[in-house]
Amino acid sequence: MKKSFVTQSLMILLLFSQACCFIHSQEVGVQENLEKKVKRYIGWMTEKNKPDVWVAASRMERLGQEAVPLIKREIKNLPENAQVACAKVLISLKDSEYGMQILLQVAEKGQGYTARLDAIAIIGIYGSYEIEDKLNQILEASFDPHIKIALAKSLWQVSRLPHASEILRSFLSSDNNDIRYAAALALGEVGNVKAAQTVLAELKDEPSWRGRLAKTLLAQETQINRYEMLLHKKQQQNNKDNKDNKDNEAAKDAGKSRYPVIDEIIDKIKEYHVDGDQFNIKDLIDSGVRGIVSATDQHSAFWDEREWDDFTRTTLKEEYVGIGVYVNDKNGSFTVIAPIYSGPAYRAGIRSMDRILEVNDWPTTGKATDEIINRIRGEQGTMVKLKIYRDGWAKVREIEVRRESIQVPSLFTQMLPEKIGYMRLTQFGGKATENLETALGELEKQELRALILDLRGNAGGWLKAAVDIVDAFLPAGKLIVYSQGRHAIKGRKYEYFSTDDSTHNDFPLVLLVDQSSASASEIVAGTLQYYKRAVLVGAQTFGKGSVQEPLELNTRPGTRLKLTIAKYFLPDGRCIHNTTDKTGKIIQHNGVMPDVKIAYDNLEPWKNEEYAKIEEKGAFKKYIEDHYDKNKELFFRLADNDALSTKEYPQFDEWYNSLNTKGSQQDVREWLRGQLRRRVADDRGKEYACDYLEDLMLQRGIVELCNKLQLKTENIAEYQVFAKKFVEPKKDENKNEVPK
Repeated sequence: MKKSFVTQSLMILLLFSQACCFIHSQEVGVQENLEKKVKRYIGWMTEKNKPDVWVAASRMERLGQEAVPLIKREIKNLPENAQVACAKVLISLKDSEYGMQILLQVAEKGQGYTARLDAIAIIGIYGSYEIEDKLNQILEASFDPHIKIALAKSLWQVSRLPHASEILRSFLSSDNNDIRYAAALALGEVGNVKAAQTVLAELKDEPSWRGRLAKTLLAQETQINRYEMLLHKKQQQNNKDNKDNKDNEAAKDAGKSRYPVIDEIIDKIKEYHVDGDQFNIKDLIDSGVRGIVSATDQHSAFWDEREWDDFTRTTLKEEYVGIGVYVNDKNGSFTVIAPIYSGPAYRAGIRSMDRILEVNDWPTTGKATDEIINRIRGEQGTMVKLKIYRDGWAKVREIEVRRESIQVPSLFTQMLPEKIGYMRLTQFGGKATENLETALGELEKQELRALILDLRGNAGGWLKAAVDIVDAFLPAGKLIVYSQGRHAIKGRKYEYFSTDDSTHNDFPLVLLVDQSSASASEIVAGTLQYYKRAVLVGAQTFGKGSVQEPLELNTRPGTRLKLTIAKYFLPDGRCIHNTTDKTGKIIQHNGVMPDVKIAYDNLEPWKNEEYAKIEEKGAFKKYIEDHYDKNKELFFRLADNDALSTKEYPQFDEWYNSLNTKGSQQDVREWLRGQLRRRVADDRGKEYACDYLEDLMLQRGIVELCNKLQLKTENIAEYQVFAKKFVEPKKDENKNEVPK
C-alpha cells in the first residue's frame, strides 16, 4: 500500500513538472514571438526605400501593452521618423509621458524636417496643458516659418493660448504663398476660418490636397454661417412672438437671455431716450461690458477689436505701421515731439518740434490728434505726403514719407563714466529679453564693470519677459516666481525657475524703481533683491501682483477679455499685490521696498508756469537757433555734461536777463539744456538714455556702484557735481558726552 502511494506521488510530480515546462515554453515562445514582431515592424519603419512607417505603427499598436518595454528598449537607437512613429504607439498604449518626451525632443532638436513636423502634429493631437511651457519655449526658439506654423497650431490645440493664434495670423501677410497657405490652413483647422477666409479662397481651386482642404474648410464655414443665420432668424421670430404674448413674456425672455434686464434697458434706451435713434447697439453693449469687467478689479478690461490690435502691435510685437514719430498737440499745432531715429520720418528729414500742417492735402488745424494719427498711418509701403513747417524756414515744405513697420524702442542704453552701464527698460514686451541680451552684449564688449537697470515708470508687460530677464542674472535652478489662481487650468500653480548657468553674474547690479514700477517690474526687482543679486534704489513700487490673460470671446471674434486669473508670488512666498476693499480703494500699500530710499525732488508748481511762459515765447528755440551752428561742438559737450554751470553757454547772462523770469539761472539752465539735448539727439540720430547730472535717483545708484567698485565719486570728474550730496556726515564722538 505504501509503495503504491509513493509511486502515485512520483507520477503526479512528474506530470506537474512536465506541465510547468510546457507552460514556460509557451510563455517563452510568446515573448520571443512578440520580440520578433516588434523587430519586424521596426524593420519596416527603417527600410531605406519607402519605409512603411505608419502601417508598421498601426500593426505595432495591436500588440498591446506587453510590447511597451520592447519598444522603449529600441526607440532611442532608431532614426527620427521611426522614433516619432514609436512614440505615437507608446501614447496609444497608455505610456503617454515617455512617448510625449520623445516627441518633444524631436520637435526641439530633430534634424529631419518631416520627422519634426510629424512630431509637432502628434503633440497637438495628444498633448495636454502640462507641456504648454515647453512647447512655447520650442516655438520661440524656432525660426523656420513652416515649423513655427506647425508649433503655433499645436500650441493652440494644447492650451488655446491667444499668442499661438496671433502667430498664425501674422504669417497670413507673408510674401511667400506656401507660408501664407500653410498658416491659413492651420487657422482653419483650429476653427478660425474667418481670419483666414481670404487666403483660403485663393487656395481652394488649387488641384492638390491643400486646395481640397481649403475648399472643405470654407464649405464647413458656409454651413456654420447658414445654420447661425437660421438660428438668428428663429430667434428674431421668437422675439416677435414674445412681444405678441405679454402673459408669457417674462418666461420667454428668461429662455432667450440669462439676463433679460440688459435687453430691456437697451430696448428702453432706443425707445425713450431723446437721442435713442442715434445710438449704436454695439456701442451700448460694449459700454455695458466695460462696466461689468471694471467691477471685478482695476486691471481687468474689455478690449474691442481696435484696442486688441493696438495692444498686440505695440506691446507684443512692439511695432506698428506708420512713419515713426512721437506727436502731440502743442500750442494749437500738431507737432512732432521727437522722431524715432530708426524710422522713415527721420530719414526723410523730419525733426523734433516740426509742425505737421497737412496730411495728403488735408489740414490738421483744429482736428483731433487721434484722427490725424489715423490719417498718417496706413498700409505698409504706401506713401504719405506731409506739409511741414519748422521755425526758421522761409516757407512750408512738402515731404513724402514711405510708411513702414516701425519698431517701437523700449530699451535705451548708455555707457556712463568708469564703465558703468545704464539700461532703461520702458515695458516688458515680446522682444524685451532679446533686446536686453543684445544690448548687454554690446556693453560687455566695452568692458562693462557694473550695471544700472532702470525700471522706473515701467508698468509691466509679459510675465515671461520678466522671468527671462531675471534668468539672465541668476544661476540655474533658482525659483524666480510662481503664479496661482482659482481655475483648474488657467489658475493652476505655475513655477518659473532659472535655467541657464551662463548668466551675466560677474558685475555689481543696481535697479532703479519708483511708485510707477509695477507688475513685471516688481517681479524682476523683488526676485533679484531676494537673492541679493541687485541693490534696489528709489521708492516703494506700485504693488500689482496679479496676472492678466487676454481671453478670446467666441461671441465676438477679434476682441479680448483681459481678465485677472491669478496672483504671482516671489520666491519667499510674498505676494506684493496691494490690499483693496470692495470699491478698489487701497487699504494697504504693498509693493517692493527699495534697499536705498530716495524721493524725487518736490516740484514747485510756479516753476512749471515759468517754464511754460518762456517756451511760449519761443525763447529756448531762438537761443539755440542763434548759437547752435557756431557752437555745435560745444553744444554737443554741454548736452552731455555742462557741470551744472552756465559759464560756457554763449551770452547766457544777457539772454537770461532778457527773459524777465522768476526762475533762477540754474532753473533756466536746466530747462535750456533739456531743449538742447533734444536738438543734439536729432543731429546725432540717437536718443539720450539718461541724464545723470539732473537725476537724483540715478546719481544715488551711481554712488552705490562706485562704492562696490571701491571708487570715490568725488575723484571722478564727471561725477564731482553730485558726489557730496550722498556723503554721510561724520558723527561727533563727543556729542553724547555730559559737559563737565
